[in-house]
Amino acid sequence: MTLHRAKKGLPAVALGTYFRIMVALQLQDDFNLLAKDDVLGRRLQDIALSKTRRHES
Repeated sequence: MTLHRAKKGLPAVALGTYFRIMVALQLQDDFNLLAKDDVLGRRLQDIALSKTRRHES
C-alpha cells in the first residue's frame, strides 16, 4: 500500500520511504539532487507567496 501511495505522489508518504525506495532501485546517489536548490522553482514559489500576501492584505 505504501509503495502505491508513493507512486501516486501522495503527501502522506514520508521522505524516508522515498529514500528506501531509491536505495532499493540503487538510486541513492541521486538523493542529493532532490535537495539541490531549484532556482526556477524558488522564483515561482516566491511569486505565488507574494500574490497570496497581497490578497490577504
